[in-house]
Amino acid sequence: MKSPFNSNQAAWNFVSKDKKEVLVMNFNIMSQAQPIFTKTKLYGLDPDLDYCDESTGQIYGGDELMEAGYYDSVMKRDFTSEVKYLIAL
Repeated sequence: MKSPFNSNQAAWNFVSKDKKEVLVMNFNIMSQAQPIFTKTKLYGLDPDLDYCDESTGQIYGGDELMEAGYYDSVMKRDFTSEVKYLIAL
């Protein structure tokens, strides 16, 4: 989804065969003094399902995650990562 060769970030997602579970991994290479807001768009989800972020309880539509994405957390240190686990409702 995001290549560290093209930006300061790397990201990818894994989707179960039934499209009910999603694991998303975001990596920030170098921190910035004035970070910019970035988004991550997911791939391979069911656009008709709603997905819940297990850590925050936030609910997203599958179509929303694939078309608009979600805002990445601002990471204030070099070489940091974030993992999200989403489950279909």
